[in-house]
Amino acid sequence: MKGLLLVLLGLASAQAQPVSTLIVEAREGLVVVDGAEVGTPGDPVTLNAGEHEVWLVDEIDAWNPRIDSARVELVEGDTLRLSMALPIRTRIETNPVGAELTLLAADGSARALGVAPVTVDLPEGTLAELVAELDGYVSQQRAMEPTELLRIDLAPEAGVRVEPMVQTFATRRAARRRTLIDIGIGAATLAAGAVAVYYKFEADELDDRYRDPESLQRGDETLRQEALRLDRRSGVALGAMQAGIGVLALRFVLR
Repeated sequence: MKGLLLVLLGLASAQAQPVSTLIVEAREGLVVVDGAEVGTPGDPVTLNAGEHEVWLVDEIDAWNPRIDSARVELVEGDTLRLSMALPIRTRIETNPVGAELTLLAADGSARALGVAPVTVDLPEGTLAELVAELDGYVSQQRAMEPTELLRIDLAPEAGVRVEPMVQTFATRRAARRRTLIDIGIGAATLAAGAVAVYYKFEADELDDRYRDPESLQRGDETLRQEALRLDRRSGVALGAMQAGIGVLALRFVLR
């Protein structure tokens, strides 16, 4: 009897807890509140009154999802409509590659984007100027337009002659069969190196998500185990690449 009374009291307490309703308005994405997926845009979500962290993401399990976030304060009994939008993922390329990119915001602040080509997430309606700078070329500044691909062509500075980069190697005439073998070993070595780098980047990204305090998957043990597995694969591929380099070096020495 006492146990039944405690259950009834618990139910009454839960029903008496102040609640509010949140509706996220967006064209696409999934809604996540306080780290838990709660539905899609337009779905009413019942939450306790108080402060909550709200995310709009394009894919929960994506390697690098697009995210819009907001912190809201819900009042008991009220319905809050929150407008959100996923950022536009923009790839910025320059011709030639290697230009330093800087984003100048309308408030005068500057954000270094890195060396082109780069990929950045920009909110819709971003008001900013994009500056591209490269030694020997005229700096370009243009309005930033969030789009899938943005390409900037750089012109050489007046009086500066920019020569294409050419690298030559001293070679010796070799039999066709030997050359084909060398090409095959070289291709396999490059492929092993590419695989090693790919798995390493994947493992590092998983590890970042596992450790990042703001990650939705912070502390997820399966994420850590997957990162370790990818690290091992990267090590195997790196060993194969080093072996290929050694074989190539030996073949050139013995020629």
